[in-house]
Amino acid sequence: NSCNEVKPTCYEPKSGHKFNINSIKWFPKDTGIFVSSSSDKSVQVWDTNEMAAVEKFKFSGHVYDAQLSAKGGKTSHLIAAAVSNHQVKLCDIKSGSDTHTLRGHTAAVNNVIWSNRNAYALISAGRDGKIVMWDIRRSKAAVHCFDQFNGNSEKSSWWISNKSVTDRRGTLSSQFWPR
Repeated sequence: NSCNEVKPTCYEPKSGHKFNINSIKWFPKDTGIFVSSSSDKSVQVWDTNEMAAVEKFKFSGHVYDAQLSAKGGKTSHLIAAAVSNHQVKLCDIKSGSDTHTLRGHTAAVNNVIWSNRNAYALISAGRDGKIVMWDIRRSKAAVHCFDQFNGNSEKSSWWISNKSVTDRRGTLSSQFWPR
């Protein structure tokens, strides 16, 4: 047989997450950087050129989701993290610290996603059945709260993907924020 078998290579970093990884996302402006969130209460920024985590942010709760700002400009260095302690945390890659705490959920936050049109707009979905729209420039950052069950968190939780918003029963919107 003239074909040579190619064996995959798995790089095992010296430092990484200690527990399960809950999300992993590429940085939209630089395909050599991605972020990961974990139940070890951290978000890590990875550089594929260095083959290592280059930044680590620690929190007081499990981190279910993390996403780098996609729009660029003044927010291109921000990571939004969905944390189990009912908060959305914004982290600054340049300074290496968390800069904002967004409060509006009454249960763990499942997902976060930045707007593709507005660099300051962010939405989060939580186990409290709420989707919260944020404008991070405002002191009271919550712009609007969609609460499907008027505070009865036993009925639903929301999950956000790049193309849809879903609850336990299925897709609610095929394109929440158009590209």
